[in-house]
Amino acid sequence: MHASPPPPAACPPPLTDVARDLIHATATRLRVDPEKLFDAVIRGADRLLHNLAAGHLPRGAGELVTTVGCHPVDHEPMHAQAVVVVGNATWTLSDELDGFPTVRAVLAAALATAAPAGITSRHFVGDSCTVRGWAVTSPFLTPLSEAEVFDAYCTDSETGEPKPPEHGVTYRAGFPIPFL
Repeated sequence: MHASPPPPAACPPPLTDVARDLIHATATRLRVDPEKLFDAVIRGADRLLHNLAAGHLPRGAGELVTTVGCHPVDHEPMHAQAVVVVGNATWTLSDELDGFPTVRAVLAAALATAAPAGITSRHFVGDSCTVRGWAVTSPFLTPLSEAEVFDAYCTDSETGEPKPPEHGVTYRAGFPIPFL
């Protein structure tokens, strides 16, 4: 008699589904139409990402890696990362999942829930890299100072101990990003 194999481990739902569920739960709590809130925060996330890409890179130069982290209450933290390619008149995200970029989903969840969240960018040109950061203060991105960006990257998140800066990386303050 052969033993049955163990059942497969449950896969967590896609990040985009978790973000959508958080936005809908927030709408229910606020007693607003979930679809209207979803549409509003997606438009807001799109606008902020567009303004970030438009203000950060010269057209066609370098690469912008954007990471968004959101820490909703009673849920696991959500993180998403994408390469943003800025062309002559457009920008695109590399992380689309079924046509829905996960960076956009996490930023939308942060905007909807007002959960602690941040966004960082790493702009690469040749062998050098510039890192900038912002706090998500719904519905805005508030620039972090150079010292705050340095602390975020050079502090071990688990122990709180300092860690050395990355070679070839320059830590800079975020810049103002208009919402409109």
